Amino acid sequence: MKRVIGNRSESGFGRRSIDIGPGLQPTYKGSERRIGVLRRAGARARSLLTGKIIFGDGRISFDCVIRNLSAKGARVRISRAVDLSGANGLLFIKKGLLFDTTIAWRRGDQIGLAFSGQHDLRGDVDPAHRVVRALWAALAPL
Repeated sequence: MKRVIGNRSESGFGRRSIDIGPGLQPTYKGSERRIGVLRRAGARARSLLTGKIIFGDGRISFDCVIRNLSAKGARVRISRAVDLSGANGLLFIKKGLLFDTTIAWRRGDQIGLAFSGQHDLRGDVDPAHRVVRALWAALAPL
């Protein structure tokens, strides 16, 4: 019989299983490795941040909610009606960061994005990001 501690059982599997820290390696293999954080190379932090999916040079963009964020990617929520085949950026409004992205997966209104580059718009002078910088300047909190 397993004893339940909060939302987690002693075995570590439950509604909210514990994360495996960077120094710890899992002792199990196979299908058990597919659970939660074990699929990812880096840990993801839950978030509830506003963002913009950027198309092309930034003249077309759509609002999104950034639900998870890590150094290598993000999970965002966007309307199902939006076709993201030409999307190539995620604007993190609060920090003024533009990420070059590729779509890793999509399930309904949830999309997994993999980062391939990052640009800090606060000091960026690249002419290709001029429209995105203007968009961020209009949206950024003071």
